[in-house]
Amino acid sequence: SAFLEAQSAALVKRLTGEDSDRVKQAYRILYGRSPDPQELQLGLGFVKKSNWNEYTHVLLNSNEFEWVN
Repeated sequence: SAFLEAQSAALVKRLTGEDSDRVKQAYRILYGRSPDPQELQLGLGFVKKSNWNEYTHVLLNSNEFEWVN
């Protein structure tokens, strides 16, 4: 949706530094935790093949973001 695309773009603007720092910041902002090593590597691989807007869109659509246990 247009709303989710706008939120993804806004999140990208908040992320600074090297790619690994940006992945860590996204996890801290969205999930309140650091990514585990596998999540970090998956994130870095994703942004190399795609772009930051798509990556943050994926993170915003995750079950972990949508549901509180």
